[in-house]
Amino acid sequence: MISKDLIQRMAGVLFCCCLLAGCGPDFDPEKEMEKAAAAVERKDYVEALGTIDKVAQAFPEYADVRYFYGLVLRRSGREADARLQFLLASRLDSTHAGALAQLGLMAFEVQDERLALEYLEKAAAAGLSQVRIHDTLAYLYRKFEQTDKARIQLGLADRLTPGNPRFRIKLAILEKETGNLRGAETILRPIARTYPDSWDAHLFLAGTLKELHELPEADSVLAMARRRNPRHPQLQYLLGSIRLGMGQPDTAEVAFRKAISLRSDLKEAHYGLAQALRRQGKVEESRGVLEQFRRSHEAYISEEEEGKTYITHWLQAVSHLKVGEDDAAVRALHEAMEIRSEDPAALTLLWMLRRKQGEQSEAEDIRGRIAAALKGGPLSEACRHVGVELLRRNQAEQAVAVLEAGVTESPADALLQYYLIRAYEQAGLPEQAGKQANKVMQAAIKLK
Repeated sequence: MISKDLIQRMAGVLFCCCLLAGCGPDFDPEKEMEKAAAAVERKDYVEALGTIDKVAQAFPEYADVRYFYGLVLRRSGREADARLQFLLASRLDSTHAGALAQLGLMAFEVQDERLALEYLEKAAAAGLSQVRIHDTLAYLYRKFEQTDKARIQLGLADRLTPGNPRFRIKLAILEKETGNLRGAETILRPIARTYPDSWDAHLFLAGTLKELHELPEADSVLAMARRRNPRHPQLQYLLGSIRLGMGQPDTAEVAFRKAISLRSDLKEAHYGLAQALRRQGKVEESRGVLEQFRRSHEAYISEEEEGKTYITHWLQAVSHLKVGEDDAAVRALHEAMEIRSEDPAALTLLWMLRRKQGEQSEAEDIRGRIAAALKGGPLSEACRHVGVELLRRNQAEQAVAVLEAGVTESPADALLQYYLIRAYEQAGLPEQAGKQANKVMQAAIKLK
């Protein structure tokens, strides 16, 4: 993760900078960076971060130092601080492939998929070619229905992993998803022959053959997968579907029951089981299976619907805020809170509004309710969550207001700083983004 090449590159540049800046004779950047790298290998992150912090304070505007800082912070488990350092590195050098890739992967890990795509595309454009980058980009392109781009990324990943068929299998799945069943079959057959132990290749080939209505061969191919991974729920479900199509509802019932025992929320297996029972004349038992499944998932569905209604009112409040209709926003928030009375997202917006309207007493009361909802957590934590949600919903101007309030509460919160800079960028405020980034660097925030 932390290459010698990176350390040598940094050391060379920093040595020249040292000469120009007149650093003392006791400060040798190369030795400092090697010392930090050695500490990382020993997992002595306290020493590593102390050493890097010294270099970062001497050269606060050098992108590779910020990037190196971020890598060590990630290794030590301090994701928020790492993300801020990667953002600073990318602002100092907009083509820093390593920093852009880290930002993209970290965004992907927290399911901020559009931001992940933005950063990873920039990293790839900057010349970075890594299996994980191509694989993640392929997934994101599939998610956003850019299948041609997904194919290209899977091809690039496949070239980097000779002897491993997994990206060709993913390409076959992509072809199947887009309706090109014969194309998927053409990819999967040679993989199944070359890699007889690849149970997933046999599973996906069997599924493709089933959709092509070649059921006996699908059953035969699936048998190869079953020998290697008999406890996979999707495999058992597929077996049930094939047997049902072959007119064997009794063996289909066994397979569907096994799939459900391995994964009780596999909806299609419940429906398949009901169908298999019905075809055997077990009509009442078939109805019972469907009724039991409906009852067990009723609470989940009710909670999901409640969440959708809450979000509708919350977004109405955001829309009113956007056009300066503060009183209407307050009403919408109260409607949201009738559904979820102590939800921190609604409380945080209400706190900001009441403070803005001069209702300080009510604002302090709401502040206490936020702390209780967060079980004693800081107000800045609620501001961060609300700000992130607003950014995800392309409400950057409102996110700026919330995140600025959070940074005022907790000026050393690295994750808040990161999202505030992002909010300025997304709101089309590059000057404020630059000022905030410079403020962070010049303050030389001492990480704990």
